[in-house]
Amino acid sequence: VYYAVLTEGGQAVARAAVMGVCVALAFVLRRVPAVAREHGLNVDAYTLLAVAALAILVVEPTVLFQPGFQLSFAAVWAILYLTPKVEEVTPGLPRWLRVGVGGTLAAQLATFPILAWHYGQAPIGGLAANLAAVPLAAVVLFAGMATWPLAALAPWLASVAGWMTGWSTRGMIWVSSAFAAMPGASPEVAKPGWPVTIAWYAGMIALGWWLG
Repeated sequence: VYYAVLTEGGQAVARAAVMGVCVALAFVLRRVPAVAREHGLNVDAYTLLAVAALAILVVEPTVLFQPGFQLSFAAVWAILYLTPKVEEVTPGLPRWLRVGVGGTLAAQLATFPILAWHYGQAPIGGLAANLAAVPLAAVVLFAGMATWPLAALAPWLASVAGWMTGWSTRGMIWVSSAFAAMPGASPEVAKPGWPVTIAWYAGMIALGWWLG
C-alpha cells in the first residue's frame, strides 16, 4: 500500500497492492485457530489475481479495455502458470536463472498478442532486455522504498540508497534503449484477429500442460 501511494497507482501497482493486502490478511487470520480450522486460508495465487482484478474493475470498469490492465494481468497469469513448469524441466540450472528465464518467457508470450493488438509491434528484443533489467528493477524497488524511512532514521544511509536507486534507474533506461535500438528488436506486425488471439492463448495453456 505504501508503494502504491508513493507511485500514485496505475493498474499494475494497484494489482500488486490488492494481492499483497489479501496475502497479509490471510497470514494474520491464519493465526486465529478457530478461523484457520474452519476455512484453511490457503493463499491461492489465481484467486488473488482474480480478487485484484475484481477490486480494480469495481472502482473503474472501463480499465478492462486499457492496455495497461490487460498487459499487467496477462503477464502475471502467465508467470504464475508457466514459470513453475519451466523450473521443473530445467533442474540443472540455478534457481534464480530458472525463475528469471521462465518468468520472462512467460510474460513475453502472454503480452505479445496484446502489444500487437494495441500497438502493431512484437517486441522480440524484450526477452533479452528483461533478463538484464529485472535485477536492476529489484534494486530500484527496494532501494527506492528504503530511501524515505532511512531519511528519518539515518540520513547518510538514505543518500546511499538514493544513489543506488538513481544508478539502477539509469541502468534500466540504458538497457531498454540499447535493446530497442537493435535491428529487428520490435518488428511491426498486423493486428491479430480474435481467432489468432484465442489460438495463441490456447497454445500457451497447451504448452503448460505439456511441460507439466
